[in-house]
Amino acid sequence: MLIVAAAAGLFVWKRGSVDWAGVIALVAFLIALYLRLTRVSTQPERTWYDGRAVAESTKTLVSHAPINWSWSSTTPGQSTSVTGRVAAAMGRYASIPCKWGVTH
Repeated sequence: MLIVAAAAGLFVWKRGSVDWAGVIALVAFLIALYLRLTRVSTQPERTWYDGRAVAESTKTLVSHAPINWSWSSTTPGQSTSVTGRVAAAMGRYASIPCKWGVTH
């Protein structure tokens, strides 16, 4: 948008008493300002960092459990398979409230 605004500022395009190139430049600058303020206020990278932290924590929790590469568990009610360990780790996260007040 800033490139459009700068390019429009180079020209003069008058129709009557209105310089339409100037109007286009003004609108493009306002759109660029709005997009910048929206990005700063929502912080989309924060969501990515939070998701990455959960993924790393889950990987750490799963890697510290005993490994049984079979698809079934040997002890009734307790799974030590890889899929069971992932499910157990995710179950631990289910009780943690997130920053929006909703449990996962």
